Amino acid sequence: MNRDEASNTENGWRRWLPVPTCPASSRVSNLRCLVTVVVTIAAVETVVMLVLPHLLPADTPVLVEAVTDGLLLAGLSFVPLWLLLLGPMRRVAGAHRLRYGILESQIQDGVFVVDEGGRITSANPAAIAWASVPASELLGTRLDRWIRPLVIPADCGSFQLHEARLLGSDGSERDVEYSVSTIQYGGRQEWIYTVRDVSERKEAERELQQAHQALLESTRLAGMSEVATTVLHNVGNVLNSINISLDFLEETNRNSKIPMVRRSAELLEEHADDLAQFMASSKGTAFRRYLGELAQYLEQERKSIDAELERLKGHVEHVKQIVQLQNVFAGSSGGNLRSCDGIAILEDAIEISLPTIQRHGVEIERDYGDVRLDLVTDPHKVLQIIVNLISNAVMATRTSPAGHRHIWIRASRCEAEVVIEVEDDGEGIEEEDLVRIFQHGFTTRQDGHGFGLHSAAIAAQELGGTLEVSSDGKGCGARFRLSLPAAVEEPTSCSV
Repeated sequence: MNRDEASNTENGWRRWLPVPTCPASSRVSNLRCLVTVVVTIAAVETVVMLVLPHLLPADTPVLVEAVTDGLLLAGLSFVPLWLLLLGPMRRVAGAHRLRYGILESQIQDGVFVVDEGGRITSANPAAIAWASVPASELLGTRLDRWIRPLVIPADCGSFQLHEARLLGSDGSERDVEYSVSTIQYGGRQEWIYTVRDVSERKEAERELQQAHQALLESTRLAGMSEVATTVLHNVGNVLNSINISLDFLEETNRNSKIPMVRRSAELLEEHADDLAQFMASSKGTAFRRYLGELAQYLEQERKSIDAELERLKGHVEHVKQIVQLQNVFAGSSGGNLRSCDGIAILEDAIEISLPTIQRHGVEIERDYGDVRLDLVTDPHKVLQIIVNLISNAVMATRTSPAGHRHIWIRASRCEAEVVIEVEDDGEGIEEEDLVRIFQHGFTTRQDGHGFGLHSAAIAAQELGGTLEVSSDGKGCGARFRLSLPAAVEEPTSCSV
């Protein structure tokens, strides 16, 4: 059952909400209702017994007298019982529906309402859809049948998140996070489990872990320290972006407004006896407006998380491709050659490097000309090279004053080659270091390792191209020039 089907079941979940049979559902209130009914009927019967002898002749048959007595009792009891019971019953039922209707309309996460025995008394459409059963079958079942492991309310801290698996009746499983809050409603205690689906995030984390394990295993089989350090360096560039994405997701989750749903429920509980008056007051109007704003915020939060998860998936995919490329670095023949767009590769490299670029306040300027830059190459190797060059350029600009840190990325078609340049206005390279810049382990930075540029130069050679560097000396910046074979087409003049 999907969410739309769950919403339409019996015209929505409002129809299966339990409607109280008295103004309140506690035992004390039920007793009061019973006393009210008995006293009302007794009072009416007393009046009938006093008045009836004056209305009927003395020789009236007993049967007629009994029928008349019953009719008068029923007619005179109807109005006071209506005023005493039915009015409050309708108000309480309306408040009950309003309470859960707010939960239904304002959030996209699953919500289960559980009684003291751990049984589900209410659930919103998202929860019903995840359980994949009709609402009538879900209600009354124990929550630990659907969520495992389930933390019992006595062990729950305020706003604490718990990880679990949600099991559907159709055999489906999903990773979830949930929090538990306690409310008092109608004289009884209930627990509200607010559940969020985190399956995509967990899947991305599992894929990342699998890629990491595959990377370690491939490195061990290669038995080459240079292979290991080179690949780990390239993965590290991508992991920076992955860490930024994970930090964003953690901060979004930590600052989530979901706990405000509980506070809204508490406010409704405070006004359970005069809910209709409260909702009609100025505070009630402001409260309804607040709920609308809360719904918009939660929806925007969900969209931002979805967008970040898509970026995270792209980073994980690149890590997987880097791991696969170890066969090439270890000396295996072949590769992943295919037609690709050089500009698209450049934009992907900038996207991967963007967190580092923004963190150091570097401005990127692009110049791709107006000519298609088609390549027949291994796009992931080219992406590795460009990411390394951008990362190296960003590090070179750290000594420049803020506002004067620039990187220029240019691309053009030069006869049978595609030429890509990455230039910075950073610290530059001494003349004697230019001949050693691509050597394994050579670096001019204290925190450098000398792996990135070496692996980039090796990758360029394996793709049938070259990687060159030029600099006018210390403080004059540097320019790296990558030349790769272009796809076959009419050659054009060199513009770089």
